[in-house]
Amino acid sequence: MRLKKFGLVALALCALASAAKAQFVSTYSFSLDEEVTLQSMIVMESGETSGSLTLPFSASGPGSTTWTNGGSSPNHDISFVLGIATFASEIEDPQKHAVLFMNDDAADFADKNVWSTLSQDIEEEDLIANIEAATNGQSQEEINGGLEVVSAFGSYAKNFPATHNSTKNAWFTLGGGYKVVSFSTGKIIGSGTSTKPSAPVPEPASMLVLGFGGLALLRRRTVRK
Repeated sequence: MRLKKFGLVALALCALASAAKAQFVSTYSFSLDEEVTLQSMIVMESGETSGSLTLPFSASGPGSTTWTNGGSSPNHDISFVLGIATFASEIEDPQKHAVLFMNDDAADFADKNVWSTLSQDIEEEDLIANIEAATNGQSQEEINGGLEVVSAFGSYAKNFPATHNSTKNAWFTLGGGYKVVSFSTGKIIGSGTSTKPSAPVPEPASMLVLGFGGLALLRRRTVRK
């Protein structure tokens, strides 16, 4: 009888452990200049053994925003984000602009050297078209084509030319800060912070329900015997 009780308690504990096990998430909190509206974004994360590319289909307008990446991993330690934005100052002739979330050093360097001149082989229009294809493509072939270009640009951003003899890495460390830069002008248009990947803590209510369920099962078996 005692062994059976222990078995039921173990079953209840296993249920609790299973509920507590969750996918790792990282968060990105940022503020943009008042005139900037972010329309879409693609989040890239990388680590020693794996990487991810996440597509949040809903983005934000001006002000402070926090976005949670549910596709993170405990080994991810750096990140780079691409997005598309519009500027209120261009209301009469609105244009789409590629924006980049990068580390402070790379952003400050780009602020003095227009990013579009640093990536001479990459046209902003093509980058925007592929971001749109990756996030809103009508076919899997179109989506995959966009993702391929976006991923290649992410790799380029790890080693972009700074001078004739040196390069810089635009990726930022998860758990640290970053700045948001306009591709076409190099202007810094926002900033933010990120968190390291972590497992969400299960809601207390869920754990209580599972706990009481296990105790009820144990009590029912005891009464029957």
